[in-house]
Amino acid sequence: MLKKVIYTLLIAIVSISLPAQELSLYQDYMFNSLYNLNSAAAGFDGNFVSQITATKKWLGISGSPSSQILSNSIRLGKKEYYDKNNYVYQPHGSFINRVGLGFTIFNETDGPLRHTGALLAYAYHIPMRRGQLSFGISGVVAQHGLNTSEFKPVEANDPSLYTSTSEIVSDANVGLLFYNRKFFAGISINGLININRTMDHTTTTPNMVVCGGYKLTVSGQMAVEPSILVTRDGLGEITTDINAKLYYLSKYWLLLSYKTNRSMETGIAMQLSTGLQLSYAYAVSTSGFTNTYMGSHNISLRVDVAALKNKNSGR
Repeated sequence: MLKKVIYTLLIAIVSISLPAQELSLYQDYMFNSLYNLNSAAAGFDGNFVSQITATKKWLGISGSPSSQILSNSIRLGKKEYYDKNNYVYQPHGSFINRVGLGFTIFNETDGPLRHTGALLAYAYHIPMRRGQLSFGISGVVAQHGLNTSEFKPVEANDPSLYTSTSEIVSDANVGLLFYNRKFFAGISINGLININRTMDHTTTTPNMVVCGGYKLTVSGQMAVEPSILVTRDGLGEITTDINAKLYYLSKYWLLLSYKTNRSMETGIAMQLSTGLQLSYAYAVSTSGFTNTYMGSHNISLRVDVAALKNKNSGR
């Protein structure tokens, strides 16, 4: 009987978490590859990029959420089909030159809960006069686990509380993105399969995310990029992120972000060498909860594989 209760508890937790999906995978879009949030962004900039990100939230609280994400994005096709801005300038070229792929593996823990899985994205990029229009689709497979050994039961000797229970869940996302070197705008719908999951008579729907930004040149060495992201989650709640990035020499940037869910984030990134970029971010709640923990931390290493390869080959 107790095992059935535990399994029911897992299903309930998974049902609650599905509307938001793997939160770290989708929330850390300012540092991870954008295609995790919008599948149309896979390979959108023409580069082959690999990135690893580690996040620890609510430092100082036992069992607080943490995540590790490895993202990879590549644009297929021959390089001679791209101009200096990585746009396809031979529109009648091979189909493969317009294809972008993304592959991500992730692991997230939150107390007794663990989410581990992979995301595979496919994007098709259509060249336009002033940029490119991209369509994308991605699939997610994740194992949602409940480690009951983390519980503090009243009956400490109950063997049913020292087993692990898990369920494998799949999902799908779609996205649309317009992009050029100055401007981007996109919309994505995440969580298409696991809709109408109910918990306590609450019906959920897919997440919808709308984003946009514009890069303004301040001088020959500096540029600023304000951007906004609006999310409607599976329960119909709307949150807005207002962001600003300050670029210097295209090698360094500073980030300031305000989120209407009462949190703020600041970050910095620097180019360690050709093809290698390190970034760090610190987030803090603007509510009274901040008095009980030391903020959230995010560190990421980004590798531009093509640039690194050209450097090592002396090109």
